[in-house]
Amino acid sequence: MIADLEPYPAMKDSGVPWLGEVSEHWRVDRGKWLFPHKEHVNADGAETNVLSLTLRGVVHNDPEDPEGLVPKD
Repeated sequence: MIADLEPYPAMKDSGVPWLGEVSEHWRVDRGKWLFPHKEHVNADGAETNVLSLTLRGVVHNDPEDPEGLVPKD
């Protein structure tokens, strides 16, 4: 299958040093424009899966009796 592929007819510099050249018809966009961040705040307390940062790493935590650094929301 890969042997059947033909190179693009024209290339251009991507403007990204580690990427090099890309096909001339490709668009180069920033990732944050393509993948928006969706923040979910647990203001009503509906989410009971609380993750906390401890000396042992990230652990599941009891929201009623938290251990380590716990987010306020």
